[in-house]
Amino acid sequence: MTLYRPSLEVKATFNILKYSRNFTTSRALTKSDPQAIAEAFISKFASGQPFVRKQLIDANQLRLFSLTLNRPCLWRGSPTLQKLEPTKGTPVPPAYHWAYFNPVQLQFQLGIDGTDASFNPGPPFTRRMWAGGSLYWPGAKPFQKEQHYLTIGDITTETTRLLSCEPKIIKRTGESMLVVGISKELRDSKDHLCVVDNRSWVFREALDPSAPASVPKKPAEFSRVELDERDKGRAVREINRDEVQLFPIMLPTPSSSAEQLLELGQPFVEFPRFSFIELQKERDLEGSPVPFSQWLQRRLRAGQPFALSDFEKLDEWQPENSSIGDKLSFGIESLIELSTKKNIPIRNCTTGRDLSFTLRKFADNARQSFPEFQYLYARDLPCPKEWLERCQKLLPTELQWSGRLDLFQWLPPCARSEVMMAYVGSQGSSSGFHRCFSSTVALNFLVEADDHPVVCIGTDFDSQKKYDAFMTARGVSPHLDWHDLSSDEMLQADFPIYVYNQRVGDLVVFPPATAHQIWNPSTLTTKMINRDIQSPAFALDTEISSLESQIANLKKYDHEFIALGLDESRATLQKELGVLEERARVKRKEKGRVLMERLKREGFGSLAEVVAREVEVIGETIRRIPDRV
Repeated sequence: MTLYRPSLEVKATFNILKYSRNFTTSRALTKSDPQAIAEAFISKFASGQPFVRKQLIDANQLRLFSLTLNRPCLWRGSPTLQKLEPTKGTPVPPAYHWAYFNPVQLQFQLGIDGTDASFNPGPPFTRRMWAGGSLYWPGAKPFQKEQHYLTIGDITTETTRLLSCEPKIIKRTGESMLVVGISKELRDSKDHLCVVDNRSWVFREALDPSAPASVPKKPAEFSRVELDERDKGRAVREINRDEVQLFPIMLPTPSSSAEQLLELGQPFVEFPRFSFIELQKERDLEGSPVPFSQWLQRRLRAGQPFALSDFEKLDEWQPENSSIGDKLSFGIESLIELSTKKNIPIRNCTTGRDLSFTLRKFADNARQSFPEFQYLYARDLPCPKEWLERCQKLLPTELQWSGRLDLFQWLPPCARSEVMMAYVGSQGSSSGFHRCFSSTVALNFLVEADDHPVVCIGTDFDSQKKYDAFMTARGVSPHLDWHDLSSDEMLQADFPIYVYNQRVGDLVVFPPATAHQIWNPSTLTTKMINRDIQSPAFALDTEISSLESQIANLKKYDHEFIALGLDESRATLQKELGVLEERARVKRKEKGRVLMERLKREGFGSLAEVVAREVEVIGETIRRIPDRV
């Protein structure tokens, strides 16, 4: 029986066929000049002859690749791949082209390390390592008239070219290596350039498989005392990463709903939800209507996020004048009509960078679910005055900007911040988890959503310290909204996380010192955001409001008594009016005292310091921007 030796047969076979590529064999390796090998490699592949391959973008291969990454959906809101293959014409998600154009060599033609040897330099530099790379999608530029993507069912052409080959020396060991740069261009069947994949490889000398492996020297370990001594005079923050934090399973947020999160169990719990229409029907033991301000104060003191629904069922929801209804109705078309026609900054939630185009272009392209217009958030847009006027009729004053419970009403107009804003998000956009300050109430009013409810996620007042520690352990600020927690990350929380499917007409309220995060799975979502600075001192507002109402009624009678000449009755009325005004003055003074005590307990000397704290956070945000770009 003759023993078959693969290495010898491979050499003979490729000599006979005059095959032009170099493949690693198991024969003894010889030392060669790195510069000479690099020049030979360049002359061989840089003569203008690219390496070209064609492949069908197969639905099943893309499906299996996505499921291997634990991603049941190719795009946010698309059907789950566990049940159906993606349909023909579906765009290939970014970097998913790596599922295609795999090596087609037989096993004995691969390198010793198992890599494709098509672009290997000559021996002994055959041990390939990844050094870096970059990806570009020229066909997906948002400002082009037409976008071109790799799509399922299409024939794609991959063209590989050699860019460079440079000899280098590893300083630590003195070993020689070759750094090779290549470029792969992927075009669709109509020859449109869709993807440019640039790669840098390092080729080191091949290892001898028979030689014993070298054991790296164990790094020095320091005791706690030595570490403390080394850290003296330095700002140090310890971060202990567990396996989940190092290798999180990123569940795609669009496919998650409040129901799906609740099915996971703790820490997820359901938002309390109340119908505003039903609240108006509530009566106390004496049969009198319960003031909304009293009910709201009880809910805020409970410290849990909650939702008020059914505002869309009120008569005030519909515009009064049907001839200009499109302008006055809530929604993206009204916002476009009443807002600036210039380019606006629009945040890309995946990169943290701002793009710039008109609100009209953003809305039109987002509605068509173009991939480059997903994950975008137009935030902090000034609310049109027409919307503010409608909110004054629709929402109770306690929930309005500069309403009865808002501290901004006490500031001079020049010092008030524009905190009534409009937000427009495309499919997949989100706000990172962040916590407002101890006196800030966040109000989120959904006025338009195309096809899916918004997923609201929040914490309660009692969990603020645990939440801060939870976010700090992940290396992010608890106050900045750039870190979007995944479902798996939130499962590690040791505090309750409230979830709710917000629908059009729902107002979600996040009490002071609570954190929140928003997911927008709908094609296009429009909402109004309001942040009130509040204090328990405003619990006195109910009494003050009642006194002011009585005073207003008595003044009406006073005018009537003057007209009728009833001087004696008017004198009695004036006396009672004076008593009520004095009581109102005392209550207002008490309200100011309680407010200042609260501010001092929180470390503020005046209301101006509250504003200064907010400005400080804005400054911190601005300072962090370069790190994100």
